[in-house]
Amino acid sequence: GSNGKIWSFGSKGSGELGSGSTSPSARSRADLVNFEKPDTSLEAIADAIDIAAGAEHGVAIRSDISEDRTVWAWGQQAGGRLANGATSSNAQPYATKVLIDSMTELSGIVQVAAGPAHTIALDENGDVFTWGSNSSGELGDGTTTDNGYAAQVTFPVSVEVVWVGAGGYQTYDGMGAVSGSFGYSLALTNEGVFYGWGYNGDGETGKGSTSPTQVTSPVLTGFSSLILRNEVPSVGTFTATGTMVAPASLTLSATATDPDGTVEGVDFYLDSTF
Repeated sequence: GSNGKIWSFGSKGSGELGSGSTSPSARSRADLVNFEKPDTSLEAIADAIDIAAGAEHGVAIRSDISEDRTVWAWGQQAGGRLANGATSSNAQPYATKVLIDSMTELSGIVQVAAGPAHTIALDENGDVFTWGSNSSGELGDGTTTDNGYAAQVTFPVSVEVVWVGAGGYQTYDGMGAVSGSFGYSLALTNEGVFYGWGYNGDGETGKGSTSPTQVTSPVLTGFSSLILRNEVPSVGTFTATGTMVAPASLTLSATATDPDGTVEGVDFYLDSTF
């Protein structure tokens, strides 16, 4: 809502509605998402500035001055998706703080996104954090090991990320239980460059091929946008085309003409490198 409250509805058997209950198993009317107070009582979140939902969990950034944009998570704990230090299966029907370790909360976050069983978060410094299921490498830590705490993602070069995204899907067995999770993550830098990692069986990471199917560390997407600087007045014309296949092949062309017909110089920048 406009007052920072979060309303949820749908399946709640794993606590994914955050209403404080897992019963009944489905809810067709909206419930308020609650958080656990220090005295263990529950209260509705009323200061959310961003939210995201996975297959069986939810996350929110709280903006209250005492919270310093901390992240809160609720729902199914399996795989570490609540970042409370645990990776075992457990339905938690209320929000608790996302942690970096047993004593440190994740704070200063400006955006969150969720895959089916993992979460990616962006902080005010352009750093990226992930947690939860990692069966396809969606945490970007070079492994396929789940993580019950939020951990910073390391990129191949120093970058400032301005946007993050996540996606994927889960598979189920004949009894309706989750049999697989195939998540992926994306990050856009302030230089207009995209990175992807995680499940790549259908080309989700954008690396230019579907091999390998598990990309466990950030890689450049097959096409990254370009920052173009030119000296053409705003009433002139400018056209440019570019194609890049990561990591080594790049072809660019451009023309720039000012109002009197003079062709001006064009400088191309990619990954901050001239």
